[in-house]
Order: sequence, then C-alpha cells, then structure tokens
Amino acid sequence: MSISLSPDQGAGASPAAKRGCCYLEPPSALEVMQEQMQYLFTHGSPACLPGCAECGRLEQVKQCLLRPFD
Repeated sequence: MSISLSPDQGAGASPAAKRGCCYLEPPSALEVMQEQMQYLFTHGSPACLPGCAECGRLEQVKQCLLRPFD
C-alpha cells in the first residue's frame, strides 16, 4: 500500500490540497490474498475452539488451492 499526495497542490489548489491532503492507493490483489492467508493460518492452531468458522474457511481455501495436486 502506498500513500500519494494530491496532484493539484499548486498555488491554485484547494485548501485541503494545500494542507497536504492525501489518499491511499488500494492494495494489490496479491497483497490482499497474502494478508487473508496469514490471518487464516492463525486459525489452524490447536488454540482455536472446535467448530471455529475461520478454521472452516481455512480448510475450504486449502482444498481449493491444493485441488490441482490431487
């Protein structure tokens, strides 16, 4: 994720632009998927309660990702 300054911060810019208003660029799909996988991997531990919904999601993702290798 990167932060970019508004492109119109010149002399005729709006007050918000002059204050250094910025916007966040959306993360790439790869970054989102990596973050989600890291989150789900924390649910694959014995510390999770039985029937944890996130552990179920982890199993679904693993099945999808490993399907080509069956």
